[in-house]
Amino acid sequence: MKPLQLAMSAFGPYASEQSLDFADLKGRKFFLIHGATGAGKTTILDAICYALYGSATSDLREAKALRSDHADPLVLTEVSFTFAIGNEVYRVRRSPRQERPKKKGDGITEQQPEAELYKIDGEKETLLEAKYENVTRKITDLLGFQCSQFRQVVLLPQGEFRKLLVAKSEERQQIMKTLFKTELYQRIEEHLKKKAKEKADAIKAIYEKKEWLLAEASTDSLASLEETIAQLKIETETANKKLQTVQIEYQQAQEQLNEANLVEQKFKEYESAEEAFGQVNLLLGEMEAKRSELAMLERAEKLAEAEKIVRKLQQDSKQYQEAEVKQKQAVEMTQQKVKDAQTAFQVEREKEAERQSLDNQILKLQEYVKQTSALTETKKAWQDKEAVAKKALIEKNTVEEKLANLEADLQKMLELEQSYLVETAKVDSYKMQVDALSKAVDKHQQLSKVQKEISRAKNLVQQLQLTLDKVIEERQAMQTEFGKMQHLFNIGQAGLLAKELKAGEPCPVCGAKEHLKLAALLEDLPTQQTIDALQEKLVQLEEKQAKSQADLQQAMIRKETLVAQSEHFTKELAEFASFSLEDLRRKADIAKQQYETTHMIMQKLAPLKEKIARYKEAQERGAKRQKEMQEAFQRADGEAQALQAVFQEREQSVPEEYRELEVLQTLLREGRAKQLALKENFERAQQSLQAAKEAAASAIATLQSIQMNLKQTQTEFEAEKTAFYARMEAEGFAEFAAYVQTRHRLGDIPALRDGLLRFDRNFAASKERIVRAKGAIQGFIQPNLEEIKSKYNVLQEMQAQAIANLAKLNLALEKQRKNAKQIHALEAELMKMQTENGVLAKLYQVTRGDNKFSMNLQRFVLGSLLEQVTEAANVMLKTMSKSRYLLQRTTDVARKGSASGLDLEVFDNNTGVARSVATLSGGETFLASLALALGLADVVQQYAGGIRLDTIFVDEGFGTLDPESLDMALNTLIELQNGGRLVGIISHVPELKERIDARLQVSIGKHGSSAKFYVG
Repeated sequence: MKPLQLAMSAFGPYASEQSLDFADLKGRKFFLIHGATGAGKTTILDAICYALYGSATSDLREAKALRSDHADPLVLTEVSFTFAIGNEVYRVRRSPRQERPKKKGDGITEQQPEAELYKIDGEKETLLEAKYENVTRKITDLLGFQCSQFRQVVLLPQGEFRKLLVAKSEERQQIMKTLFKTELYQRIEEHLKKKAKEKADAIKAIYEKKEWLLAEASTDSLASLEETIAQLKIETETANKKLQTVQIEYQQAQEQLNEANLVEQKFKEYESAEEAFGQVNLLLGEMEAKRSELAMLERAEKLAEAEKIVRKLQQDSKQYQEAEVKQKQAVEMTQQKVKDAQTAFQVEREKEAERQSLDNQILKLQEYVKQTSALTETKKAWQDKEAVAKKALIEKNTVEEKLANLEADLQKMLELEQSYLVETAKVDSYKMQVDALSKAVDKHQQLSKVQKEISRAKNLVQQLQLTLDKVIEERQAMQTEFGKMQHLFNIGQAGLLAKELKAGEPCPVCGAKEHLKLAALLEDLPTQQTIDALQEKLVQLEEKQAKSQADLQQAMIRKETLVAQSEHFTKELAEFASFSLEDLRRKADIAKQQYETTHMIMQKLAPLKEKIARYKEAQERGAKRQKEMQEAFQRADGEAQALQAVFQEREQSVPEEYRELEVLQTLLREGRAKQLALKENFERAQQSLQAAKEAAASAIATLQSIQMNLKQTQTEFEAEKTAFYARMEAEGFAEFAAYVQTRHRLGDIPALRDGLLRFDRNFAASKERIVRAKGAIQGFIQPNLEEIKSKYNVLQEMQAQAIANLAKLNLALEKQRKNAKQIHALEAELMKMQTENGVLAKLYQVTRGDNKFSMNLQRFVLGSLLEQVTEAANVMLKTMSKSRYLLQRTTDVARKGSASGLDLEVFDNNTGVARSVATLSGGETFLASLALALGLADVVQQYAGGIRLDTIFVDEGFGTLDPESLDMALNTLIELQNGGRLVGIISHVPELKERIDARLQVSIGKHGSSAKFYVG
């Protein structure tokens, strides 16, 4: 992840909108964030972390408390962060829950938290997520780690920088598992666990199924089951023989019953046929009456068709009469139209003279059009030639003007070339000046650094001198106190001795037996313990004095060494020693600019020479083009004058009023339109007359056809009418009314015919049935059916019982055989699965951590990766700690049952002993944490393709380092630029502002803070 832009509004100490464009770093990969305490340096990191995850860099900073106290109530707290992951660019916008004034009315309302994530492709932004939690989840997927891991790997805030170094094994596992995406190994472990459990469950299921099958077979072993199967086979064979005997007897009884049923059916059929034939005979009289009725209806049906013909002819005759009247009226109308058309045709025929005159006028106009067109073309040719001559003249003038400009530009370029040659002769001088000034700047920086070190060394000497003076004073006071106490102790000892002396006994000190003046025994005298304690303190002060003197001497030696270095650098600066560092930098920049300008001029010289050559070639081409344009103008101007003479000559042959082609064409169009109208009117009148005559002839022919059809129809009607009445009497209808009454019942004919047909069929069938049934019972005696059925039922029951018994035995035999087969198969499968389970269980046992290292598969892989991380970290830590410290992984198990393999310890080359990282000092912890974070970033990018650690931010920690360690740490961070990684650090250490030329300065104002990039 690389930051591109950060915009904050009413966020932390930034009251108004604050925008930071990381492009302002101008390609710098290492920059310092500095400013006064409380200005808002860490807030910049808070803003990045909040935009990505909705949380600040520390759990102590709640998102809802990040609003600026300086902000206007109308300005909402919001952060927008644009960043890149590889070649993909994203922008996230986030605002917390906050109170704001209502848009309508008075009072305040609560603004809900909002978040949006966009993908940027050029000018196009595509919304990916819009909900607060969804944006956080999507950011986690894109970056590859959660907020807590982001703060331990990319953004290293105050107080949390050392967490990755001193984290417990379990915590470090969670971080590395996310970064290196080792879920695959966990899934392998879970898969083996699942498969081992499935295999164990399957084996258990086989055992249970085998026991269930034995219980189902009512036995306790496979051998017992085999004996049961053999016994069932014997019983099945006996039952089968018994069934065969019963089936033979049953088959015989069934055949006897079938024969008896057939004979019984024949006798019943004869009785039924007699009964049916008697019922049919009862309907004979009724059927004869219906036959007579049907005959009369059929005669009336024949007459109905003839009646229809008569009525149709009568209707046609009436229609022809009506058509005759209408057609007579049409004939009269067409004859009137013929008269009108003859009148109109005569009017148009009388206009023949007008049409002839118009034709002559059009011919004359057409001739004038030809002459005028030729005149116009000649004029156009003359004007075109004049335009060509004019264009040639303009182009000739343009070429001459360009040629003059070209000559002027060429002269300037020749002068510029001469100046370039003069300037480039100075390039070596400028280069030497740049080198000398650059060396002077470096020496001056070293001198400034040494002078600052001298100042610190002087301060240290003064402090150490004061400390030594104080220690000497304390030692002298303690010496005096000790002498005083020792004296009092001695006096006390003399008093105690005197107290024990007796007259006549020798003194243990001097040996005298006479004790002239005894020492007095005083009160509140110091004890031996007091004297010993004072003596110990005196020894400690003497040791402290010796150490202070040694420290002071070492500090004085360092100060003198630094002074000598300062004098050496001053001597090397020579004539530049009197200049300040800023003056030297300014002079170096000016010299560098002069050198670069001259170098650029050198680069421009060759293209300039090529350009001069091109301009000379262009000058030659321009002169040639100028000559061509002069010749073209003279040629076109001569042709234009010749065409002008031809035009003036032709113009005299055309009358002045017809010299305009448009006027002629207008007159011609009008004449032709009038000519066409006269012609069309004549033809239309002629066609109308012809059409009217044809319409009149057609109308007369139609009338004659109608009259002929009317006469023919009336004749046919009278003949058909006479024939109908004759047939009606012949069919037995004396009057027309009797016929009409019968005709109304013609719909009954189908039913009568169908009823008579069914009766005739039933009568014939009944007669045939009784004959057939009587013949079928000839030679048979009616059987005793009940006695035969009783015997059949008894045998049927016996057969059913025998079948059921055999089926039961077969089922039991088949079931036991199936059980035996399944048990055999289960035992074979059990042997196979037990073999497979042994391998699978062993694999799972090893991968889950049941081994001498107490490490599961995923932790083993992470341990290997951690070793690579420590190797990468040690490259930097070795330099920063002057080869003293190396990080290493330990596989020791701290307590039984705890996870191992991801703990870290530090190996101290000075002592040759490995110890806990928690024993490192504050500065040492900072260096080790920094090295570990950078090593982790390198290894993650090698292995985790989806995670890009292109950026690292470090918040404080540099103040715990001595000057030499600070130099080494900075050099390590500066070297990261070679790998393209962006490194930003927050620090109050003053020296860093001079060492790092790219800075983000945070300033405090009365109305909030502001931040700005400074480079150079």
